[in-house]
Formats: sequence, C-alpha cells, structure tokens
Amino acid sequence: MNNEDLAQRALAEIQMKLKSEGFATGSSQDLLFYVGIREASLPPQKLYSDVEKQKIIEMATYTILCPARYYELIWVDDQGWPHYRPKTGLPKMTKAEFEVFITPFLLNYFLQKKR
Repeated sequence: MNNEDLAQRALAEIQMKLKSEGFATGSSQDLLFYVGIREASLPPQKLYSDVEKQKIIEMATYTILCPARYYELIWVDDQGWPHYRPKTGLPKMTKAEFEVFITPFLLNYFLQKKR
C-alpha cells in the first residue's frame, strides 16, 4: 500500500469518526474544523459560535497550506494560537473548487500527522 492509499484510508477513517461524533457531513469544512481543534489543543466537546468555528477553520486552512508555501507561520501567542501571513495568494474559487483544491492538502496533513 503506497502513501497516498494510506492517507486516503486515514482520511476516510477520520471522516467516519467525525460523522459518528455528530459532524454533519465529514466534509472538508468538518475536517478543517477537526484539524483546527487539534492544532490549537481546544476541547472538541465545547460548543463553538459560528465566528469561533470560522476562525478555527481559517487557522486550520493556513496550517495545512504552510508546507505548500501559501502561508507562513509568524508567531504563536500566549494562548497557543498560531498566527500566519500569506506568502502567495490563493486563487478565487467556488466552494466546490475549494473542496477539490484542499483535499490533497488534507490528505498530506493526515499522512504526516498519522492521526
């Protein structure tokens, strides 16, 4: 089994786990929210406001796009929250195009982190 197969298998397992824990779809947004909670060491059971969820998803997006040099980590604050700056701009995308774009980066993240 090659690395991509392992990553896709891990991603499918994470998606199933998220669905069983009450995430609506196991979509890339759910996966990014999971990554954000994990990276910021936030409690997964907490009820987050829509604004908090959006900030967590944005931070996760920046985190997984760092290796591809779309963003650069500039510092981590006292509360452990990472702060990034853009290195290259992302192209304008529809939600569907973003889903396709982000999937390989999510796969890479889960392959590197081994869940």
